[in-house]
Amino acid sequence: MPLGLGRRKKASPLVENEEAEPIRAGLNVPGSGGLDGGRVSLGEGAAHEGLPPPPTSLRPRLIFHTQLAHGSPTGRIEGFSNVRELYAKIGEAFGIPPTEVMFCTLNTHKVDMDKLLGGQIGLEDFIFAHVKGQRKEVDVFKGEDALGLTITDNGAGYAFIKRIREGSIIHQIQVINVGDMIESINGQTLIGCRHYEVAKMLKELPKGKTFVLKLVEPLKAFDMISQRSGSKSGSAQLGTGRGTLRLRSKGPATVEELPSAFEEKAIEKVDDLLESYMGIRDSELAATMVELGKDKKNPDEFAEALDETLGDFAFPDEFVFDVWGAIGDAKEKMRQIVIPLKKSLRRLYEAKQECDDITVHIKNQRQQTEKQVHEEFEELRQFLLKEEAARIAVLAKEEETKKQMMKKKTDIITRDILTFSHAVMTIENEIASDDSLFLQNYKNVKMRAQITFHEPENVPDA
Repeated sequence: MPLGLGRRKKASPLVENEEAEPIRAGLNVPGSGGLDGGRVSLGEGAAHEGLPPPPTSLRPRLIFHTQLAHGSPTGRIEGFSNVRELYAKIGEAFGIPPTEVMFCTLNTHKVDMDKLLGGQIGLEDFIFAHVKGQRKEVDVFKGEDALGLTITDNGAGYAFIKRIREGSIIHQIQVINVGDMIESINGQTLIGCRHYEVAKMLKELPKGKTFVLKLVEPLKAFDMISQRSGSKSGSAQLGTGRGTLRLRSKGPATVEELPSAFEEKAIEKVDDLLESYMGIRDSELAATMVELGKDKKNPDEFAEALDETLGDFAFPDEFVFDVWGAIGDAKEKMRQIVIPLKKSLRRLYEAKQECDDITVHIKNQRQQTEKQVHEEFEELRQFLLKEEAARIAVLAKEEETKKQMMKKKTDIITRDILTFSHAVMTIENEIASDDSLFLQNYKNVKMRAQITFHEPENVPDA
């Protein structure tokens, strides 16, 4: 329903500084299992009746190393898609019931709530499982409205203490520590309850009365015995790998990239708004709301998406407007960071276009030069053909001239050969005739033998 049309009554805050914050694993929040951006949403999986776990073949075959936080050999686990399956795999690795696992931390065996396994599991993270230890029963006098607790849950039915505010009622009770599971309040079991349900129950306890908490503390190693509260280092980044394993309540687990810095900032703002308006802190719920608002164009569309996906929370209108504003701030920051990127991209496109233009120019220049070379060589070819024909013609004329000259010489020599041949033949015939006849013709024959011989001229070289 759009804003301004009487969506729902404003939900009263639960407990000031008594927030309920789920591990970003195992939210039974509608739609939270589908959150993108690299968050690990550890779904409840088997808790949804009629929904079988995804086939083994669809689960990422990623292997993680694990130990029991109080000390154990290192085990190897794989093939899980939600927090219940994760706890089952840990139970198989160490031979313990999965229900003994209270929560897990990443890369530290200490009860460090900033390293709580939740929104993301880095592909190189080491998982430490914290199991049930000593049970304890504590009488608490509620002298103030706020007890100073931050409650979270593990997505598998256990709610436990995430933070204790310094100077609060709970802080003054030394036996209550961060990491303690709240088993019951005044005899009412809390196994299977969500974090906000536990926070609401604590809120509704009457002021000025004593109530009984039954707690289970995690089994601790020797160096953790004196630990009182969780880390105060702030919101530490959990993942160490470049990718994260995202565990879903529905569907197979997937490997995804980490969320952007702007998404992280928006999630942090929305989480602060959750605490301010509703008295709970729930980073996975905040991430889901950011995801729902990313592609919405106005607050009415955003409100309708919240009603459809997270209607059970009954968010007040003022809260929805403020969340929309927080998401809008993140979007505006993204737009601001995109502006110089667009300028750089435009310059890159211009540089690429310039390179493309130069490439075309180089190609055209080559084609023009190639055409000019072809034309010049064709012109040279035609000139050479003409020059060849002219020279061949000169050679033919020279040949004819020399042939005519040689014919004349040959004719003269042939004539002289005939003259001398006739004279020789005549003289030889006269010599062979009768002596008297020879003597009678002697003078005539002698005269015929007096022929002038002209030496043939030397033939010049061709």
